[in-house]
Amino acid sequence: MAVGSCPECGGRLIRDRGEVVCSSCGLVLSEERAWGPEWRAFTPEERERRERVGAPINPLIGDALTTEVGWSLGRLRWWHEVVTASSVRLVARGRATVEKVASQLGLPERVKDLAVQYFVRGVRAGVSKGRPARALAAAAVYAACRAHGVPRTLREIARTAGAPRRRAFRCYRLLVEAGVRVPRA
Repeated sequence: MAVGSCPECGGRLIRDRGEVVCSSCGLVLSEERAWGPEWRAFTPEERERRERVGAPINPLIGDALTTEVGWSLGRLRWWHEVVTASSVRLVARGRATVEKVASQLGLPERVKDLAVQYFVRGVRAGVSKGRPARALAAAAVYAACRAHGVPRTLREIARTAGAPRRRAFRCYRLLVEAGVRVPRA
């Protein structure tokens, strides 16, 4: 489809696939971004299967919804607490504690991700039963630091997490017994 003449050589301008191009010298005068998908779908199911939008899948988050209902909605908050499984709440709080400790200590993202994995593994193994979640979070961060060779002491991590050092060490020992492989010092 001819659009006009080229300002460089006077040749004929052609609109082709969203671009205006000179047929003689090849000068591209304007480009239009194609906003549509690069694939075709003929049914809604096929379209849904091919779309690549949405939040990235993160196995560390799982089913734990971190959104909490505000205190002003008292009854709704109470029901939210009732219907949310205790292990899901524990993992959500533990993940928040691990992220807080990791950011305060300036730990890399890979250490934080591994610590969250260790925390979830500890919850599944029953390490958290009767023990403070902060102690398990501190133990998970310490194990992740050791696994990645980041020099941090358990005392420093427990203090940052607000957990008693002895309880954090006991949780660390139970994590190791539960199968978390940590290199020897």
